[in-house]
Amino acid sequence: MRRILAGTFFLAATAIVTTGFAQGNPPPAGGAAPAPDQAQGMKQPVAYVERPLTLPKMTLSPELDLAITHLDLGGFLGTATVFFVELGAAFGITDDFMVEAHPLGIEAGDVDTDYTRFEVGATYRFLKGPVEIGGRFRFQVDNAGTLVFNPGLPVRIHGGEIVRIDTGVNFSGVVPTKKDTDSQAALLGIGTDLLLSAEAGIPVNVAFQIVKPVFVGLSTGYGIVAFSQAGDTSFMPLGFFAGGTVPGDQGPLLDIGASFGFPYFLLGGSNSNPNTEIWSIGLTGRGFLYL
Repeated sequence: MRRILAGTFFLAATAIVTTGFAQGNPPPAGGAAPAPDQAQGMKQPVAYVERPLTLPKMTLSPELDLAITHLDLGGFLGTATVFFVELGAAFGITDDFMVEAHPLGIEAGDVDTDYTRFEVGATYRFLKGPVEIGGRFRFQVDNAGTLVFNPGLPVRIHGGEIVRIDTGVNFSGVVPTKKDTDSQAALLGIGTDLLLSAEAGIPVNVAFQIVKPVFVGLSTGYGIVAFSQAGDTSFMPLGFFAGGTVPGDQGPLLDIGASFGFPYFLLGGSNSNPNTEIWSIGLTGRGFLYL
């Protein structure tokens, strides 16, 4: 039971307009003003809230993620603490098309030490500007042999140099390969960002830029783990995150961030809402190499 819940959490956890002128650089005649960092010849903004939905062309972004998940199931089920460590990377093929992969990961703690998952995905941005919209597809195989197919429509809204909202919609088809287990359709995403407590089906993640190197934010949203039991498996996560950026000549060189959250803060089938017995801590480091 603990492994099933830990795996379910890993799937779920593992759920305004921008304008600006470069100082001293007025907009060119007959055209729109460049963004501040673009005007300085940078490949992407250092500020977290100003960054685009996809990585710039020929940008490699490796990452190292660590997470702790605690489950207090009560009664005879007891408690469990699970640790995750993962390596992944994303790469911008063009300014509008990005691919990603999480091929290496280990889980340990109150479960048998095991491989976590293999995940790949791609995002294409078809609308640029203050409001960005893209199409995304992710695929995952976990250590139980469960296949997850995750199409999504990510939306990013920029509010000047102060705030950014990430939302959209995610659907997942969950196909177990073991016998006597049914496939499920879900309003849920595949988690790839440990700054978020869960990748909800309809995420609402808001980030604020305190100063240019430092950002904080709140993550929430709405999801359904299984449409066949929508009432019982509807959930709302709640999380908080913060991070800082090491700047470079062409954009950020390194992001370091941390998060704390409750992936099932409100759960349809729970008699003890809000649920704070299941919580997670995430630590993440992400680099940027401009090739």
